[in-house]
Amino acid sequence: MFDYEEERFYVGVDPSLTGFGIVIINQTGKIVEQNLLSTHAECYINIEQRLLDIYDQSKYIANIFNMDLMYIEDLSHMAKSTSLWERVGLLYMLRTHLFKNDVPFEVKAPTALKKWHTTDGFADKKLMMKVAKCKWDLDFDDDNICDAYCLARWALEDFQNAKQIKIHSC
Repeated sequence: MFDYEEERFYVGVDPSLTGFGIVIINQTGKIVEQNLLSTHAECYINIEQRLLDIYDQSKYIANIFNMDLMYIEDLSHMAKSTSLWERVGLLYMLRTHLFKNDVPFEVKAPTALKKWHTTDGFADKKLMMKVAKCKWDLDFDDDNICDAYCLARWALEDFQNAKQIKIHSC
């Protein structure tokens, strides 16, 4: 399927309790895999069970072969959601798992992602998807997958730019 000696991977993660988006792209920006993990509170006995289910479904991302960089969307610090503490727990479960497995990742603020992608730090979900269509000719059915793709693409571009800077500075 892949030429593992040549193929490099970049991952974007938009963590959420209801729509946890994961997108893996290669060094050309092509989507290699996308996954949307969805859960519903009423299907679980308690929040701990729900968080562990999402964690178990997402922890494979720490084992992606030839991954250069992963970007994860941070929580919106302005959010006033009743699930804020649960989302904090999920984010830190994921971050701890990645750290423990030596995965190179960075956490990006939602406003920074929106500004990088659209030039407007307060862009709504529709604009994010519209700009993805214009920039990369990609249609997304889900805004979480769109955000995850944009994060992966940002990681790819940052990694390539950093690599070029290192080459030029030698």
